[in-house]
Amino acid sequence: MTNDSDEHLEPASTPVGQRDEEAEWGEPPLGEDIAHFLKERWSRDPGDRVSVEVDEAARALSCRLVKARARFDIRLTYRRGAGSRDPWMLMADTLDALYGLLEESGYAHRELPQGPDVEHLQAFFSVSVEKVAPDLEALANQWLKMSTDPKTA
Repeated sequence: MTNDSDEHLEPASTPVGQRDEEAEWGEPPLGEDIAHFLKERWSRDPGDRVSVEVDEAARALSCRLVKARARFDIRLTYRRGAGSRDPWMLMADTLDALYGLLEESGYAHRELPQGPDVEHLQAFFSVSVEKVAPDLEALANQWLKMSTDPKTA
């Protein structure tokens, strides 16, 4: 998304609020459908694995993108602002925008808007983005084991 768009994602300037319990919640989307859409629309590498989990109780969507050397997790929780719109559809649109930003930025996950009150389409969401590099994680664990093992010291 471009910065001059009315639909851009940005941290909200208003304080974190309570969830909008007045919103009209429809049926939650299927995670598999969202994952298929995201992969088809955005993924450049056919080896990418995309999965989406729908957490109905928390009113959240979690997306996992697994690439050859890294895994990216995006979690999106609805806060407020849907008005007469279905919050699930707003969340799916927002996840689409976040995933697209991740792909377009060359997987610069820190550039994505994050925090407890991110605004998109005049609604507010809690957004977290995490990158895990399994190769680096395994190497770090190996070093930690070596530094605590008296046989290798």
